[in-house]
Amino acid sequence: MIATESGQTIAVTGKVDNDVNAGDAITVKVGMETYQTTVNADGKTWSVNVSGSVLAANGD
Repeated sequence: MIATESGQTIAVTGKVDNDVNAGDAITVKVGMETYQTTVNADGKTWSVNVSGSVLAANGD
């Protein structure tokens, strides 16, 4: 992560398996921080905004 990104909010995205539905709850942990989101309308993906500083501190 470049230094300027650590001061921004970054969209973290992912895919889910076939056993979930659109709107199902997703919990994402980055280091000690926990974020809540839901499966997108396509039933396959999710997205959550995470502080760049949290991502930079947990880059490994």
